[in-house]
Amino acid sequence: MSIGTAIANIQRTAHIINTFAKYGLQDFFSSNKLIERIPALQSLLPQKVVSGQKLSRPERLRLVFEELGPTFIKFGQILSNRPDLLPESYIRELEKLQDNVPPFSSKEVIGIIEKSTGRKIDELFSAFDKQPLASASIGQVHKAVLKNGEKVAVKVRRPNIEQIIRNDIEILKFLSEFIENGFEELKRFQITEAIQEFEKVIFKELNFTYEKAAIRRFRKFFSGSKNVIIPAVFSEYSSNRVLVLEYIQGVKLSKIHQDNAINKKNTADLLVDTYFTQIFEYKSFHADPHPGNIFIVNKSKLALIDFGQVGYVLEEDIQNFGKLIVAIYDQDVTSVIRIIKKYSRTAVKNENDLKYEVNEIINDYYYRELNEIDLETVISRFRTLVFKYNITLPSNLFLL
Repeated sequence: MSIGTAIANIQRTAHIINTFAKYGLQDFFSSNKLIERIPALQSLLPQKVVSGQKLSRPERLRLVFEELGPTFIKFGQILSNRPDLLPESYIRELEKLQDNVPPFSSKEVIGIIEKSTGRKIDELFSAFDKQPLASASIGQVHKAVLKNGEKVAVKVRRPNIEQIIRNDIEILKFLSEFIENGFEELKRFQITEAIQEFEKVIFKELNFTYEKAAIRRFRKFFSGSKNVIIPAVFSEYSSNRVLVLEYIQGVKLSKIHQDNAINKKNTADLLVDTYFTQIFEYKSFHADPHPGNIFIVNKSKLALIDFGQVGYVLEEDIQNFGKLIVAIYDQDVTSVIRIIKKYSRTAVKNENDLKYEVNEIINDYYYRELNEIDLETVISRFRTLVFKYNITLPSNLFLL
């Protein structure tokens, strides 16, 4: 590591700790031990403890992550899928993290595309919109038209983002040694495991070659479907930094309430069927299905975009999931607990109490019509049980 990089990392470390302190979360770190390890930090760390914050601790943690930028936003989004590591109050807040950042310049975009392809932008496209359709922490998307007249979406990785994230992860690994476990909320917070999982996920997402392969796989899966669209990828224009895809013209799932011509029930049925098909038949699934990544095309077809995150399940997972559904349908609480214990990597606490709570949840919803069940509430109750009873499950199952 060069002297310049070392100094930059010390300054970034100090900035991270100062941002936590700004929101009254300085007790996440043991400052004395940090200073023992890096004396140069002393003059950079906050001298006063911030107190009297009106917001809850989970709200403040979300604000810290948003202020610290792309690495922490993505890290928080990964954590929001881990109810075994964090209490429900933190999960709910981290789910609100917005991956919207200012766009980088069209000059940089064009430079990256030209360097990646070895061709000038006007040799590749007959038209290229310099205003991005969307801008996020990893990259941004522009609309363009190929020489043959086909409309495409061009996804370009943000300049230097790989090195920024790599440096931040090294700092996170270093700081994980000093995370304080002295207060109840974070006694179960397995920071090292969370960082390792994040590192694996984020570097796959940064390399568009993985996403290109995932798109090909899912296009093959749904090649015979009349109702599901997976955008084509144009490999001759794509690389690990640039991804050129078929442009999807449709209504985002988040906005279908504005279009009365779209049958909401049929859309919901198709969405459920599509995801069950991915899981039970293809054993791999789109792992980031938020409403911005799902479009309704021609009022009735479903289009999935952004395959940066894909999850996988084994045949035994499918069988156990089926057994779990049957056990819930039969109100067989003992079998439900047995399946949960089979997957948990840690000993389940107070198993008898867990049985009573699972039984209560099943009975609360068993005789209701589907339209009377608030799925978000059901999921929230189960997530609370996962943390409360020390149930630690494989991370891929939470992506489901």
